[in-house]
Amino acid sequence: MSYLLKSKTAIILLFWIIAFACKPPPSKFDADYPEYTTEKNTTESYEMVNDSTLFLSITAENKAYGRSPKSPIFVGVTNAYEGGKNRERFLNALEMEDGREIKYERLKSCCPFKTLNSRTIGADQKFGLLDIWVLYPQGEHKSEADTLYINAYDEGNPMIPKGYRAKK
Repeated sequence: MSYLLKSKTAIILLFWIIAFACKPPPSKFDADYPEYTTEKNTTESYEMVNDSTLFLSITAENKAYGRSPKSPIFVGVTNAYEGGKNRERFLNALEMEDGREIKYERLKSCCPFKTLNSRTIGADQKFGLLDIWVLYPQGEHKSEADTLYINAYDEGNPMIPKGYRAKK
């Protein structure tokens, strides 16, 4: 009987040690993510051509602009309903440099980052995700696709990526 009691005590003690001595694994949301801005958005909207198209006038000088998570296109605003719409409004403003229309598709979200502006698109966390969009000339095969990274959380000065121009 005494041996059985000692065994149960040892098992309970071992359980308590395991349960309370081990730290839980770190959350993926506590990682050391990049931070594009440390300020809240102040822009309420961008200049528009029409309800579905942003007005773009400046072409980026850097070929990497928009083509890397390190250099995304910023289209966030203070309004929760407009920030998410600005991704497609930005893409609607583009055509190929030679004037051909483009098609675009959202590929996926990626690349978590810290932001104070997650509530601008209705989220309640302190991080955001970049959206990856695939663009290709209308009528062409997707094998000729280009990839753009868009940050719909944080505001910026959206520019035309190299290889594109603003629709006329």
